Amino acid sequence: MSKMLIMQSQKNDIFNLIKAINLDPSGFVWGEIESELTEYDTGNPWISKLTHTETEYFFAFEFRYDDHVAVMSPGEAKIVEYRNVGDWDHQVAAALDWLEYLRREITAPDYWAQISEYQSLAQSSNRFEGTNTPFTSREVHMLNEGLNEMKSLFKEYAQQENDEFEMIDARFDDVIGLVEEMGRNSWLHTAIGAVITVSMSLGLSPDIAKEIWEVFRMKVAEFIILLP
Repeated sequence: MSKMLIMQSQKNDIFNLIKAINLDPSGFVWGEIESELTEYDTGNPWISKLTHTETEYFFAFEFRYDDHVAVMSPGEAKIVEYRNVGDWDHQVAAALDWLEYLRREITAPDYWAQISEYQSLAQSSNRFEGTNTPFTSREVHMLNEGLNEMKSLFKEYAQQENDEFEMIDARFDDVIGLVEEMGRNSWLHTAIGAVITVSMSLGLSPDIAKEIWEVFRMKVAEFIILLP
């Protein structure tokens, strides 16, 4: 069976692209696959394929007979994208686009996993002892201090953007304002919702969310007994 592989110098072009975009070339491996687009009497030729080993995303250096075709996963808006590029220069440009899409996917936070993590944390803290009595004046004062500390902690993880700071202030100001109006157990549900909402809005990792959750537990533990 014939082969339509790219040359070593062309592989080096791709190596330089990977380095230029600050990815690790050792995280990729070259292979050969059968062409989907070119067929001869003797069968489909073998073409070059570059795979990102951790995710199995790939870029196939396809041909439609003499013309270069890029087959990339991930693509700009699809899991697999085909692009008729024609010549090698445009194939390199397509490979650079692919590397950008790859970096987008491997650095994107998994918000759905975070939702599951936050829900587990909330469920574990949603069990408490005691009646739904109002907070005392002393408790209100101490909770306000603790919640303001929580605001500052969240702002340390924010991206130094005014809209994120405003969102944090708004959510916690609402919770602080309800301390005097709600029973302690009812207020706890509202406070938990605020912590989850802010954590997700900031795109915090599960590890950081757990750290913040423990701070929150400590701030309310004196007034509401949260069960483990």
